[in-house]
Amino acid sequence: MKNYINHIYNNYDKIIYLDTETTGLSYDSKIVEIAIINYVGEILLNTLVNPEMPIPLTSSKIYNITNDMIIDLSLFKNLIPKIELIFKNKIIIIYNSEYDTNILESNGLNMTGYNIEYAMKLFATFYGDYSNSYKNYRYHKLDMTYYYCTNKI
Repeated sequence: MKNYINHIYNNYDKIIYLDTETTGLSYDSKIVEIAIINYVGEILLNTLVNPEMPIPLTSSKIYNITNDMIIDLSLFKNLIPKIELIFKNKIIIIYNSEYDTNILESNGLNMTGYNIEYAMKLFATFYGDYSNSYKNYRYHKLDMTYYYCTNKI
């Protein structure tokens, strides 16, 4: 963990954070929003996306993104060149990178070769809630992670 922290500390200016919102929770869901910020919180990309399908009501209720909001917007495939440019030579921190990386791939962005950090897994190790039955550290939701970090730091 110490080596990882030193690596991040020494490369802080290469860090970007990514999050997506999607039409569902399966790996074939479509992206309806993508946001990328840099290490100081400057917005590099924050846009709604036309998923080329209706947004299910359950997803609309969670994200407050409706079909009317995305009908005339750009398709994700049109954003790929801009995203690739943002990703170049960066450390991409994604809370649930297993999910988001698969989503990005299934929506047409080749994620091979990028330096991606799995923040949820790192926090699980840091928090130290070990599960003997799973033989691994327990993962926690992002809101719990935020609460812990903002109240402990």
